[in-house]
Amino acid sequence: MDHIIHRLPSSLLYGVLQTDDVLDVIKRANLSSQKIERKDIDNIFAVSGANIIVESRLSGSSNDYQYVYSIHERGNIKRGVILGENISVIANQLSTIIANKIDLNVPEGGVEYHSNFANEMLASALDKINTEDYVSAQALLNAAKEIEPENLVVSRHLASVLMLNRQYDDAEKLLDKAIETANAQGKVRELARLRTVLGQNYLFAERYSDSVEMLLLAERKAKEVNDWLYLGYISSTKGVAYQKQDNYLLAEKAFESSINFHKVIQCPFGQAQGIIALAELAIIQGNYEKAQSKIEHSFTLIKDRRLDELQIKALSISETIEQSKLKTKFELSLE
Repeated sequence: MDHIIHRLPSSLLYGVLQTDDVLDVIKRANLSSQKIERKDIDNIFAVSGANIIVESRLSGSSNDYQYVYSIHERGNIKRGVILGENISVIANQLSTIIANKIDLNVPEGGVEYHSNFANEMLASALDKINTEDYVSAQALLNAAKEIEPENLVVSRHLASVLMLNRQYDDAEKLLDKAIETANAQGKVRELARLRTVLGQNYLFAERYSDSVEMLLLAERKAKEVNDWLYLGYISSTKGVAYQKQDNYLLAEKAFESSINFHKVIQCPFGQAQGIIALAELAIIQGNYEKAQSKIEHSFTLIKDRRLDELQIKALSISETIEQSKLKTKFELSLE
């Protein structure tokens, strides 16, 4: 599936989620990546906002493979099977079938492909990240990097874990080197994502101006490849950085941009996060009516799209709004 994703470029109309993004959606939908059933597909539609979900199963043996696939749309399924001797050729054929369905252009013939996800320790590390066991994830990713030092996906995830473990200097050094490699290899999408993580690392380290500067660089590259998901992440991170600098106007614009980018790929999770961020920003500014309106909007989206992960945060903010209103009334009555 990573091979197929590698061949399908995002367009102005469709965003193709990368492999680690798909794994994140599976986590968000509370599913096992080992076994997906029809009800699980419905849940993925709900939490991701996807228009099309591709499910496949490879069986057979060397030189005699059967690749059974299902292309799920809301209320419709197209099933088929591709027979062949070479897995790469079969994957190319399925990518062409998907591309024709949504009017995407794929490269002619074969495409050079190296799987960033062949490393078993990377797969195990992603499982640890999904359970927030960052110490174990860091150990696995360090081992994976020893085996594949130029695997940019490994470097990006390792830097993210270092950041979450507050090892900001180590994360920065790792990202600087990975960015050099991505530049040299001409990997625009990964370059944008690495710069995004570096911008987030600067934010965590309270280097807000550096964060914004790096995120603007990431944004330019992400736009080149229509990486709508990361454009949403970039705008959201910029919003937090501007908010930390008390630049509320730019923060609001950045959060609104994040929502709009997530709308392109119809990602309800990203949209709800952006709306919640706007509610928090309104609270800081003392505009409790606006905050209440935003948080009610988020509740509607959370309920309709089964975004249970955001429910607790939204409820906490709603309580903060009520407490702030009561405090304001009490202070006014004292006056």
